[in-house]
Amino acid sequence: MPYYMSSQDTSMSYLEENLLPLILSIKTPKTDSYIMIAAGLGDNTSQSSVLIQVGNKLEIFWNNVISACSNNLIEENNKIKVGNKNRQLDHLFGDDLIYYLESKCNLNFDTEKKPASNEKIEAVCAAVNEKYGKDVASGYFVPCIRDIPADVRKKYPNVNIYGVEWLLDTLKCDLFTADEFFAFFENVVGPILEEKIYA
Repeated sequence: MPYYMSSQDTSMSYLEENLLPLILSIKTPKTDSYIMIAAGLGDNTSQSSVLIQVGNKLEIFWNNVISACSNNLIEENNKIKVGNKNRQLDHLFGDDLIYYLESKCNLNFDTEKKPASNEKIEAVCAAVNEKYGKDVASGYFVPCIRDIPADVRKKYPNVNIYGVEWLLDTLKCDLFTADEFFAFFENVVGPILEEKIYA
């Protein structure tokens, strides 16, 4: 019997009801890589497409968790005016102190994008501060790492990077624990992704 079917406790049922459907809805397009096509492997599932979708689904999931536990400021509208552009907000929540977080499953993006991403966080932070008139804490949220390793923090000395444990503690979330989330991710989500990518 699958792991998620055997658990009756409410923590696991929250993950079953809110995370599992998002993961199951991931599409599996074939690769459009010319390298893979030239090598006769063009009929394989595009791993990068599946991983991008997982990142998008995790953003949705964590916004649902934020809504259940805190004042989610982007339930109605996830855009904010920054200069003359509308910027999308990944996560924005709080009351006296507002948290603005950019969701990133992979912080190893190239060095050319890093300064632009950091500048975007600063610009959005200023716009959020102006809109709400409150202090804003900002940074990257990695929705699939428990705690951010020191070597990763060293690469981003001027930006806060938060993991799952921090978010659950900050939200005072009692829906599930970090242990339960990662057990569910490994035992339930993992096999589904394996099937979607390698089937």
